[in-house]
Amino acid sequence: GLVSAVDGPPEWREKIFGSAWWYRWSSFAYCLAGGLLVIRPAPMYRHARPCCFLFPFRSMGALIFLNGILSYLADTHTFGRPSAWRAADSYVATFNTILQF
Repeated sequence: GLVSAVDGPPEWREKIFGSAWWYRWSSFAYCLAGGLLVIRPAPMYRHARPCCFLFPFRSMGALIFLNGILSYLADTHTFGRPSAWRAADSYVATFNTILQF
């Protein structure tokens, strides 16, 4: 299915909450990218002018920002425990991907 039943080996938990600080924060890169798109969509509209000038770039940015939060909650905050955040993250990421095609 779309959502995996396991996060990974149990020994990863020690790494994620120990020395791999960058993993915990990597989900927020989506928040940065989505936030920039919400604040400043003009460059995207400029490049999309010939064919896709009506594309809702601000809405897509908001969804990408949301995906960053969901990714953190699914991949880090609830690592190793059952969570509805995992399904939400997968569905929003899939929708974002389809939207961009």
